[in-house]
Amino acid sequence: MNKDKKINKWKVAFFIVLILFIAETWMVGYLTNEAIKDSRAESECGEVICSIEFADSYYYEIVENLCSCYKNGEVVSQEIIG
Repeated sequence: MNKDKKINKWKVAFFIVLILFIAETWMVGYLTNEAIKDSRAESECGEVICSIEFADSYYYEIVENLCSCYKNGEVVSQEIIG
């Protein structure tokens, strides 16, 4: 009887570790995908949108998906991406 309880504890521990591993793997994949999307949007902001305006610099706001193009320190244009 004592051996059965020991086996059941290992089964429970195994399933908890398995669930945590699956959740961690999913989280890493999700966050990597989000980082790639943000990187692409920032590249689009600098290389496509602000190059049309002949801007000196740009700033991409990740939370609002807002691309701001600057020329001589002033905002030339702003555009929401995506």
